[in-house]
Amino acid sequence: MRTNQLHGNLMLLLTAFIWGFGFVAQKLSTIYVGPLTFMAVRSFIAAAALFLCAILFRSYQSLRHPIESRPLFSAFSQWKPLLLGSIFCGAMLCCGNVLQQAGIAYTTAGKTGFISVLYIVIVPMLGILFKKKVNGFVWIAVIVAAIGVYLLCMNEKLTIGRGDILILISAAAFSFDILLIDYFAPRVDGLWLSCLQFIVVGIICMPLAVIYENPTFASIYACLLPILYVAVFCSAIAYTLEIFAQRSIGPAIASLLLSLEAVFAALAGWLILDEIMSPRELAGSGLMIIAIFLSQLPELRQKRRIENKKELLR
Repeated sequence: MRTNQLHGNLMLLLTAFIWGFGFVAQKLSTIYVGPLTFMAVRSFIAAAALFLCAILFRSYQSLRHPIESRPLFSAFSQWKPLLLGSIFCGAMLCCGNVLQQAGIAYTTAGKTGFISVLYIVIVPMLGILFKKKVNGFVWIAVIVAAIGVYLLCMNEKLTIGRGDILILISAAAFSFDILLIDYFAPRVDGLWLSCLQFIVVGIICMPLAVIYENPTFASIYACLLPILYVAVFCSAIAYTLEIFAQRSIGPAIASLLLSLEAVFAALAGWLILDEIMSPRELAGSGLMIIAIFLSQLPELRQKRRIENKKELLR
């Protein structure tokens, strides 16, 4: 394994670790503030942190590639797609995050982590809407994931909890956000898109939080550490690590490594919140991990074929 690939794998593992423990921070914050207040404060802090990351990223580029580097605000030369992308992506991200934050108040951090990574299976399925062919492995992954969700979420009364339903809907919202980013990212600067979409989330959530949740400075201060962890580490640092890592790691491998956030979320829930999964829930979690691997197999096989062809041409 090349050094760049090893560094990329380690960065993605660190990203998954940060995101996994982020679910515990989100869970702790539900004690003090509502989901809209949490998202408003988190988003503005995340936007400020991402702005700082953008400056550092450009400085790093100018040192490594002084000829190819661009000015910090050069991305705004194409302001129309950047503005549209920020609004659409921000609105969908807002929907997904608020639903996730609301749902985690009624379920465990571990279950939230496993249900949330369903976007890896949902995204290929949504490709049907754009007339993209869906591989047979993806269909198998969907069936396995559905069984996993059933075991993970269904209780003895054969009903799904309120929190689990909200997390499932949030996973669908995140899937649409991924597709929107996939459309806009090649047309604009990805780091600025992420920064501006968090500003949009904050602008949407702040007035709604004031109207429906009546937040106070005391309640926000009480959970400031969880908010800072999610905003700075999960949003800014982890996202920047992902950008650097995916320069040397393909999307299939990256998705698999990032999906380990579910495992880290369960581990964090056990270590910090004393959450214990039942054998039924563990079986469902295992099936969801299998579904994630199955959903990525087509891309992994295609990558292997490309690498084999390159070896033959040498």
